[in-house]
Amino acid sequence: MLTDVTLRRPWHKRPKGGDMSERYHLHVIFGTHWDREWLYSFQETRMKLVELMERLFEIFEKHPEYKYHLDGQSILLEDYLEIRPEDAQRIKKYVEEGRLFIGPWYVLPDMFSVGGESIVRNILFGIKLCERFGGAMKVGYSPTGWGQPSQMPQIWRGFGIDSASCYRGIATHVVPAEFLWEAPDGSTVWGFRFGTHPRYGFGIYVYRQVVLGRKIYRSEEDRDTNVPWERMGFPFHTCDEGSWKSDYFELGPEVKYDKSKIAETLKLFLEEQLKSATTPHINCLHAFDSALPNPYELQLVLDAAKETEYDIFVSTLPDYVEAVKASLKEPKKVVGELRYPVKDGMFTQTFGSMVSSGVPVKKKNFLVEWRLQKWAEPFATIAWVLGKEYPERFLEKAWKFLFQAHPHDTIGGSATNRVFLDTMYRLNQCEDIAENVLRESLKHIVLNIDNPDLEGKEAALVVFNNLPFPRSELVSVVMAFDRNPDFWDVRIADSRGRDAEHALEYVDEEDIPLYHPLDRLLTFPATRAKIHFLAEVPAFGYKTFKVTPYTFKELGYSFRPVRGERREFRSLVTGTNTMENEHLKVEINPDGTFDLTDKENGITYRGMHYFEDSGECGNAWIHAEPAFDMTITSLGSPARIAKVVDTPLKASFKVELVMRLPERYDPFLERRVEHEREFPITSIITLTKNSRRVEVQTIIDNTVKDHRFRVVFPTHLKAAVSHAESIFDVVERPIKLPECKDWVEPQPMTNPQVSFVDLSDGEVGVAIINEGLKEYEVTDTPERAIALTLLRCFEMKGFSRVDRKDPDPEPNHRQNLGVHRYRYAIYPHRGDWREGEVFKEAYSHNSPLRAVQCGGRKGTLPKECSFMEISPAELVVAAVKRGEDGEGVVVRFFNPTEEAISGRIRFFKPLKEALLTNLLEEPIGRLELEDEYTAIVEVPKKKIVTVKLVVR
Repeated sequence: MLTDVTLRRPWHKRPKGGDMSERYHLHVIFGTHWDREWLYSFQETRMKLVELMERLFEIFEKHPEYKYHLDGQSILLEDYLEIRPEDAQRIKKYVEEGRLFIGPWYVLPDMFSVGGESIVRNILFGIKLCERFGGAMKVGYSPTGWGQPSQMPQIWRGFGIDSASCYRGIATHVVPAEFLWEAPDGSTVWGFRFGTHPRYGFGIYVYRQVVLGRKIYRSEEDRDTNVPWERMGFPFHTCDEGSWKSDYFELGPEVKYDKSKIAETLKLFLEEQLKSATTPHINCLHAFDSALPNPYELQLVLDAAKETEYDIFVSTLPDYVEAVKASLKEPKKVVGELRYPVKDGMFTQTFGSMVSSGVPVKKKNFLVEWRLQKWAEPFATIAWVLGKEYPERFLEKAWKFLFQAHPHDTIGGSATNRVFLDTMYRLNQCEDIAENVLRESLKHIVLNIDNPDLEGKEAALVVFNNLPFPRSELVSVVMAFDRNPDFWDVRIADSRGRDAEHALEYVDEEDIPLYHPLDRLLTFPATRAKIHFLAEVPAFGYKTFKVTPYTFKELGYSFRPVRGERREFRSLVTGTNTMENEHLKVEINPDGTFDLTDKENGITYRGMHYFEDSGECGNAWIHAEPAFDMTITSLGSPARIAKVVDTPLKASFKVELVMRLPERYDPFLERRVEHEREFPITSIITLTKNSRRVEVQTIIDNTVKDHRFRVVFPTHLKAAVSHAESIFDVVERPIKLPECKDWVEPQPMTNPQVSFVDLSDGEVGVAIINEGLKEYEVTDTPERAIALTLLRCFEMKGFSRVDRKDPDPEPNHRQNLGVHRYRYAIYPHRGDWREGEVFKEAYSHNSPLRAVQCGGRKGTLPKECSFMEISPAELVVAAVKRGEDGEGVVVRFFNPTEEAISGRIRFFKPLKEALLTNLLEEPIGRLELEDEYTAIVEVPKKKIVTVKLVVR
């Protein structure tokens, strides 16, 4: 039973003076760390969540002084209320009373595994959900995530939050427990690093000893987590053949409350925290993984307040933050991303290798994010401006499916196979909604294009550009016409009658399903042609072309000619295994590598694109190579090279390799086994007319286990740093690693990225553009090679609770057996990433122009239109959406450079006004209008800007 003792007064009401214990104020903060899914599936975890909430309500009713933090995320409310909808008002009551703290996140993500706009919308969704229950906690609480992106202080400030609490990525040798954290734009928040045993230090040092009779767990030698059968209260385990891999459950947990241990354990705890604390206010966070609330937590604090001289009391994260802010004098400041390795300490490692765990999920997430954020939402917004109903509910559902794939262990690839399968399902659902929202939006737009002049067999072809700058590039489409065995070619003309240069890749026939809303499913008997043509498309808009099919007789031939033998045929293939355009020359070597010549800058990069394989004996968090390992490359291996596309506009070569790789790792021999398997690799290397990049599609069939597989691009550039796209930023990182011998966690050689990594010697540079490959390394050798991690495959033997839950050995998402597809590009350029306009090239690569074949009719839109252009192109757009209040068009973009930029936003409809807003979309200023269509915006260096366009 809890004793009836009044809590000690809060720190700001305590008298000054007294002995050493009186000079410190111990803020005991109760909560949980709730992995929505990790060791257990979502549904099993939700059952535990229901139990947690029911126990919490019972404690709240009995002990009004008890306060609780729901792990900084709000999706748990939705998960719970789907089962207990009647408790909504109960939750609101406790939140409004200041006893239950929720949000500000919707889910707790791994921030380097997702995109920047996903982070912003995650917090926005979380805050909006919390408003229904009394409001979100105004503390940037991130108890998870393997490192913190550089722009998080600016993001938190954008939501009106001035503090950030975390522990991974900010080591004790860098700053003390309390510090200032500055974003690249200068935005600053108060930073708080959890102490030893981060979010559960108080639990490890004090609670487990006093309440449960455990030992203090200060090192691996002190580990006190093994429980023999006789020490269990009432164990439960399903042990039949079909379920024996499940956990044992303690149904009769024994409490061994011993208040005589309080003074000693508190003293040890305080000594440990004072190694890093710089104010009298000590964070006593108590939040075990998946732990349920326990009234003895409160009893412990009450007894400690009564029977010791420590100023200890139940506190909250907001109160603790305010106390430290009032006491902190001349705090140390850290700038930029927090990815520092750890010299010493426990459970505080950054675990930077997480970005290469679960590559298939991360890659799928990138593609789905791009589909939703760069295509579906922007064009749904334009269709809404043109009079179509905004698909608010569909988009909300898509975002929630996406967020459900972002919890740190989910997107991090450290959970069970069941979680992997559930995550791919959610991403598929998000992708499906996004693609159909986009299709419906494009339908509405093309129905409004004034295009009444089509005749007979002519078709309209509308090409869409989702990026805020004009693009001139190759478009590849597959069009269908009435079936005609004499079909030979097409004419493609723009609205001014100018012919577009084009080339046919293939022609075939197919019966294509035709959906008729008032009839049964019909069929369109068609001749299909894959066509490549050059298109110039305005910024974030479209261009309409008229396509006319012709038979060979209509073209003046008396008999069918042979394709490819026309005299006017021109090819990008200029020699054996060689292709060349205006800017680049690609020569493929016998081992499948290629030499890439940048003709404009007069430099050749030799031996590009080889593959490297090494052993892996780590886990989801840590990359580790076997003690006796060998690295195998494809260099020198014979490749089968075939020309597969040869047109005046596009050329492609297929390169097939078969590497022989060790089958698996043997932990007893500490090396990989001698038995090898064939590991087939197929790459399609493509060059198109006018393009400044070489595009590669690679397919591998992973037949082996326990290895890391990478693609490597030697540059031989004399560069000391790399630059990579990060969250709303481009981050510079040194290539030479610091000395960190005997550290708990050495500096990782690999780094995270979003869509590109770039190397430059100041005169020339090379960017490797990717589509969802989150990890890169730049080797500190004369080769200065950029390596992209394609797979990192491992078992979790050191953490068997994950592996043993999987009922079947396959599929094993940690070993990633089977076929995998990748798409990336090599872009040589002048100067550095900014001078070379790497963002434009990367985003163009990841956003191929989309095309619609349709009929024609009268409409109000012109045949060619730019809905919005943002200039200069150095401003990178993150979002185009309808305002959260249902009004206006919200545009978010950022300046990744170190200089201020004067920008212009030109919209296709007259503007009433243009408002500068924060990330909550609350107005904070008004922009000057240059004319009725154009707003002027000054963008400081590294700034994230949100603008709301109010249309007349």
